[in-house]
Amino acid sequence: MVKVSWARASALSILSVYFVVFFLFQTGFVWQVTEGYSGSVSLSQDGIRKYGDMGAKARLYLIITADQDVFGAEWLSTHREFEEEVYAIYGDTRVHALLSYGMIPVEEVPKLTPSTETVPEDAYVYLQYLNVVEGIGTRYAPELPFGRRDSTYSMSDISHLFEGKNKIYSNGGSEIYK
Repeated sequence: MVKVSWARASALSILSVYFVVFFLFQTGFVWQVTEGYSGSVSLSQDGIRKYGDMGAKARLYLIITADQDVFGAEWLSTHREFEEEVYAIYGDTRVHALLSYGMIPVEEVPKLTPSTETVPEDAYVYLQYLNVVEGIGTRYAPELPFGRRDSTYSMSDISHLFEGKNKIYSNGGSEIYK
């Protein structure tokens, strides 16, 4: 029979409790129970939608493509003329739904940002769920330091670009203007 000293047993107990608490926080269990969010997209999508800041929501919708985005991109790909430009808001080099479902290459999609001065009269403007429902725009900014290459802004910053344009499609989450 092996005798374990009291000091060693209490040290193991304390270490075990520490690892259990650590595990509960790292897996997101505590965040789910308290209805908060941990910042982990895979664990707390609802928490990010409810309590997340603009950056957290932008990261969520960079990874997740809303159904409305897909339907809007498919509609646009079947109703636009090939030569007509489509302006869109995107935070990196991708516009998920436009490229994947609308088959519109990124090279044909000028970025819509607060620094955009005008949108040509015959061009389309494609807005995603993040833009329409959350009111958040994103942009890719390679000049930002330390690997953080995205930034967010309020859609009210670019609302002047839609003046004189008509909303020709809306599904409650995605909108298209011309």
